[in-house]
Amino acid sequence: MTTLERPGATAAAIDAGYLRLRLYAGCLAASLFAHAFVHAASDGPLALGPVLLAIVALAACLVLPPPSASFGALLAAGTLVGAAAALVFPIGRDVAAGLSVPAAVRSTDVWPQILVTLFASRILAESADVGFSRYWQNPLSTGRRPRTQSMLAALLLGLCLTLAFYQLAANLSVEPGRLDPMSVTIRAFTGETGLHVAIVVLFFVVAAAILDAALLAMNDRAVLDAFRQLCDRQRAAGGRLRPEDIVRLIETHLPGQTHSRALAYVREAAGSTTEPRDPGRLALDSFHAASRRLIRALLSFLPLLGFLGTVIGLTVAIGGLPTDFSPGASSSLDVSSSLSGLAVKFETTLLGLTGGLLASLMLALVERGEQELPGTCRHLVAVATRDG
Repeated sequence: MTTLERPGATAAAIDAGYLRLRLYAGCLAASLFAHAFVHAASDGPLALGPVLLAIVALAACLVLPPPSASFGALLAAGTLVGAAAALVFPIGRDVAAGLSVPAAVRSTDVWPQILVTLFASRILAESADVGFSRYWQNPLSTGRRPRTQSMLAALLLGLCLTLAFYQLAANLSVEPGRLDPMSVTIRAFTGETGLHVAIVVLFFVVAAAILDAALLAMNDRAVLDAFRQLCDRQRAAGGRLRPEDIVRLIETHLPGQTHSRALAYVREAAGSTTEPRDPGRLALDSFHAASRRLIRALLSFLPLLGFLGTVIGLTVAIGGLPTDFSPGASSSLDVSSSLSGLAVKFETTLLGLTGGLLASLMLALVERGEQELPGTCRHLVAVATRDG
């Protein structure tokens, strides 16, 4: 069996997570208030109603005890309702009126929406982490399905990055007709069709999920560094460490971090179980692999959406060609007119491939550090338990 955490220390670690949730809830409520203040004149009472309800729900979370069911329900409701209301008014309303998403973002102040989606994503990410910690402490006491990463948090963070991107892209201008690589790339990333926007949003959602994965990997590294310092002090005080000393150090000094993959690899290397492979480490690897498969699946859609835009453009262009090429036909073949704008259709392929390459590079960098983690942990245990 894997070593169980000390309940008191684990509860303290979970309480720290709830404290961060309260902090994020206060920041989200303040951001929603700023959104209501900035857009009060244009949105009207129909739009302000959901925002005010979300603020009230989040304010209640600041006084309710965190472990209660009402705390979690109000926090989730306030977060989701507030984020949805901030995105729908006024951006969603302008899009419904006929504006493209980039044009709607350029036509309004979106900094409140950026803050709202940012803090909402952090609430969902922290809630997933706290929920997983509670599940790992006692899997029999919770009926919720545990996740190491929240894709809803990645979605909101991706929308936050999308809004910031289109706000910054408003300062980029390209002369029509320029075909140099930089101009073509800028036009692809700032395109206003639905497929352009879908690819940009998907890219930032994938990037946000990879960023959350990188934060989890950084936490594993921080936990491993703390354990390395403990081993160094113990060796300086008493010489060689035994495998059981390694396990005792984790129980005593890092009890709230036993769901860390780094410490799971350390326990396995120290031989804390009679099985060849630590069941706790295998369980953590399974959760990690499930999150990673979803990220890879979303990443594969980037080039596919790009090709879809090109296929649609080719279909429309070919459908516009004349069907009667006889000398007496009234219609003549005007390739330049029929294929006008076809180059723009290939922009979606460029956008999808570029986004896929960038996201793949980001994922490769994160996974390189993750794949180095088991070897680092095994080497650390080998050195810590070696004589001399």
